[in-house]
Amino acid sequence: MLNHRVLTQPTWAAAPTAAQTAAAYPAKAARDGATGAASVRCYIQEDYRLKRCLIVNEEPRGYAFGAAARTLSDHFVLEPPAGLEEQVKGIEVSYTVAFDPRMAEGGSPVVGRPTWRSMPTGEMFAASYPAAARAAGVSEARILVDCDIAEGGRLSDCAVRSETPEGLGFGAAALGLTGAFQTSVWSAEGLPTVGGRITLPIRYQQPSAAAAAAAP
Repeated sequence: MLNHRVLTQPTWAAAPTAAQTAAAYPAKAARDGATGAASVRCYIQEDYRLKRCLIVNEEPRGYAFGAAARTLSDHFVLEPPAGLEEQVKGIEVSYTVAFDPRMAEGGSPVVGRPTWRSMPTGEMFAASYPAAARAAGVSEARILVDCDIAEGGRLSDCAVRSETPEGLGFGAAALGLTGAFQTSVWSAEGLPTVGGRITLPIRYQQPSAAAAAAAP
């Protein structure tokens, strides 16, 4: 949305990964285990990357969270709103980065809760419903699938954690649908998604019932 030459609620085609965000965590904040956040305002270039970025706000002060957030500006690329591809060039846009002390500890990356940009359709669920389950009269199944969030918010390296009921092909069917999921690359709370791992709950219903659904 355009508002006085400022783009609000931007969608990002690319954003810092979990590893890049962790690498920017200020050293002093890491030593003190400090949590913080900062907002940065930039101008949108012709190629939808960001330039002339200024720190708008940082909390708490004294830990260089603002400077750390600004160093991440090179990793953001705007996905221009449909029909406004030219109008957004040269106007202002803001982003927020939340810094969690767990980022500096290594191990599993700290990622935000993504917004789902695309999901399988009901028709895709119905087409993948296992024949063995249909023949057995099974009307419902629940599957948990663990996936990495790859570049662009696509899912990769997925594996079935659990499936109920077992032995009827629901796990394999769910894995076949993971390519249709795509997340946002930056969360609303200012955290990365790319580079993290997500658990995806998938629910099947028999095609003759209400549309099968996923509930991530």
